[in-house]
Amino acid sequence: MGEDDNVYFVEEIFSEFDKNEKEIINYSVVLLRTTMEDDERDDINESDFILATVNTEQIENIREGQYLIYNQSQESNLQFINANQNPIAKRNVIKNNFYRGKLLRRASIDNANPNIDVDAKIHTYHVNVGHGNCSVIVIDEKVSVKIWMVDCSNYDFLSRVNYNNNIDLCFAHIITKFNLSNIFIEKFFLTHTHFDHYSGIQQLINQNKITSETQFYINMHYAMPSKKYTSLLKSITALNCPIIEPIVASSTIGIEFWHPHLRTIRTNTPTYFGQIVNVESKPNNSSTVFQLSFGDKSILFTGDIETQGWHSITNCPAYLNDTNYFIVSHHGSLNGHIRTLCPVHITITNLSDCINNSSTSSIVMGRHGAFSGIYSSRVISDLGASLIYSEKDNLGRLASFLEIEWATNIKSWY
Repeated sequence: MGEDDNVYFVEEIFSEFDKNEKEIINYSVVLLRTTMEDDERDDINESDFILATVNTEQIENIREGQYLIYNQSQESNLQFINANQNPIAKRNVIKNNFYRGKLLRRASIDNANPNIDVDAKIHTYHVNVGHGNCSVIVIDEKVSVKIWMVDCSNYDFLSRVNYNNNIDLCFAHIITKFNLSNIFIEKFFLTHTHFDHYSGIQQLINQNKITSETQFYINMHYAMPSKKYTSLLKSITALNCPIIEPIVASSTIGIEFWHPHLRTIRTNTPTYFGQIVNVESKPNNSSTVFQLSFGDKSILFTGDIETQGWHSITNCPAYLNDTNYFIVSHHGSLNGHIRTLCPVHITITNLSDCINNSSTSSIVMGRHGAFSGIYSSRVISDLGASLIYSEKDNLGRLASFLEIEWATNIKSWY
């Protein structure tokens, strides 16, 4: 086996805390294998992903979004070697830049008012996709039904389970409930560029649920040059659909972006087209945080934003603008929950201090035990009775998806 057979992309890094959730003791690193031969594959094999545990010293030289050499057979003497100059890595970076460049040329921060009927009936669906996020918003205006989506994962790389069936069941339910002939996604919001938030988008494109008419909210400036994400960008490029950059300046009536404020990129660069930008090495903290409001109710999507990202939000209204539905950040892990800086100077220690537990439902999307710290016992304790799950009903039984009817706040699991 040659060196090129051991080239991996660092997809994601998870912090592992001690039993008291006070100190980080290790890190779980998700690696995506990359070779010349399978570079163009759209499918997912169980062997594509591996999970490596590294200590606090080893993590110093590992960053999300980089390539490295990793040999599983030498795990007893574990070493990671930077492979960003490897031909496989360089080719993927070039391809990623190529497709991002094409999409950037048609990206805009101009976001037209969606003109939603004030009497529209709203249902949201939160699909059990294992370790991942997938939400559907159905806007029933009587004369027409609009469908929006936020993130779409279909494969849990930690358990090696495909969740396309749960997504299909949810769509079938929506088609029957709202008497539709098919599913067309008018707006799609990608919170950030991690596999467990975007892996199912290709399937939506293949099924013509996302078309050239779909408005795609996605940060094209943020480079994550994995083969999977680059393949998705290639498909989006071919669609020729409108691209909207999800930053605060793109806010409009009913769609209010709280984060990021500035154009956000991953790596330091001497200049970025002469622009002032935010450099964020952690994809989680590039997450789009935004509130969708319909009538007198609203839902807040947070992606996987962590403490540092929360602290950078300067226009967050008091108590999260009294949102009715709050998507808990980072699948219920502690680093998406701790927050001590408040832009309106309210004393807080975590996100439960920012919501009204009596009138807000906190929705956790993920799989319990996916990795150490999910779900965090501290998050469960702090959010208390406001907490509901996409993977299981209120009796603890596994579900395919959660349905929330906004007018009555009735929650149903299927």
